[in-house]
Amino acid sequence: MGSTHDKCRVVLAGASGYIGRHVAMTLVRRGYEVVAVLRPGGEAESSQRSLDPALSGCDVCVAPVTNADALADALANLRFDAVISCLASRDGAPDDAWAVDYAANRNLLAAAQHGGASRFVLLSAICVQRPKLAFQHAKLAFERELKASNIDHVIVRPAAFFKSLAGQPVRIRHVSPRVFDIAVGVLAPLSRVLPGLAAKAEFARIGRYYATESMLLWNEQAQTYDADATPSYGEQTLSDFYA
Repeated sequence: MGSTHDKCRVVLAGASGYIGRHVAMTLVRRGYEVVAVLRPGGEAESSQRSLDPALSGCDVCVAPVTNADALADALANLRFDAVISCLASRDGAPDDAWAVDYAANRNLLAAAQHGGASRFVLLSAICVQRPKLAFQHAKLAFERELKASNIDHVIVRPAAFFKSLAGQPVRIRHVSPRVFDIAVGVLAPLSRVLPGLAAKAEFARIGRYYATESMLLWNEQAQTYDADATPSYGEQTLSDFYA
């Protein structure tokens, strides 16, 4: 991420999330100037007020990323060389997925192009390689637009982070994935009459996906997940994380 200025300036969206906070700290530690874009309300404003240590080295910009005009206005007077998006829907419900994983990233890409950024880095997810859920299709829709754009870009598709497996008491119950099939079978038809049930049906699909699909690289030719072909980075193991 080169720059004609003394320091490369990066706009980081989704900076209040678990991954975004770590990206912010890493960028600051490596000498980048960081503008952390936070969504208004809740954690965003709380982070700004309390000066979250992860964001203490960043300039904070509170902007509604789902509003194209408001986001453009918030970034209009800023100089930046690159954009990193760690945006993701909070629950995976269809409406939120298309509003954030697709539309908000699309707004951010437009702002990056208008601001003259030379690179766009997108945090996606490895599960989009076998899309069956709304948020996966939304992520792929934006990936296609990013690839078709004229901006230099990088798409990162990580597996589930250790944080996804921590933070709750260990309560293990063994149930058949058929439980999710039954839930979808009941909720999906009812959602045509009661639209509020559509999100619950999607949550059941999400539960089934993560109960039955792997986070390894999918080998399309062999039609199987391939542990040997899945790249691995870093040195921290899951046991180290829990310790």
